[in-house]
Amino acid sequence: MSRPLAGFPDAWGSHRVSVFPVTGPTSYTQYTAPSTGGQDVNVSPASGVKVAEFALGAVSASGLYRAEVVQIEAGPVNGQTVVGARLVLKWYVVAGGAEVAGAVNLSAETVNLLVIGPK
Repeated sequence: MSRPLAGFPDAWGSHRVSVFPVTGPTSYTQYTAPSTGGQDVNVSPASGVKVAEFALGAVSASGLYRAEVVQIEAGPVNGQTVVGARLVLKWYVVAGGAEVAGAVNLSAETVNLLVIGPK
């Protein structure tokens, strides 16, 4: 996860909202619920949000793919496991709506994620 877009993070009461770009993986693994495959994205302090309580994906900059946040999970933060520190993205082909096939290189694709979490 990289730095947020200009103007983010922003605050709503006791919560912070951030929008930041995420680049797709070099070899996508299809998602199987509850937690196999997809793309793991760690919520980084650089994003402006400590942990995620709510997150949304978007259509990629090319318009060819869509990434949806399908899980908010615990993840590593400074050697400890913290709830909400990891997102799982499921990628879809916009034309037709099917999930991206396994091993497809999405590293040229970027989506902006919206994440809301505590300050």
